[in-house]
Amino acid sequence: MGARDTIRTAVANVVPPAGLTRALAVQAMVYAVGSGLFHAGSAVFFTRALGLSAAQVGLGLSIAAGVSLL
Repeated sequence: MGARDTIRTAVANVVPPAGLTRALAVQAMVYAVGSGLFHAGSAVFFTRALGLSAAQVGLGLSIAAGVSLL
């Protein structure tokens, strides 16, 4: 079994079958990547552009997350 067969087997075990299941998995992946980039970018924006300290940004984002859960 070569490297290509190993990779194909691994991908076949991870990727859902074609159709609605695969489309939803791709949508979830795109959403997760976009959300992660947004949150990382917002922390950089708050510290660089607005001049807030890391502690202020952490506290503010924690309070916002807590409020959003309620």
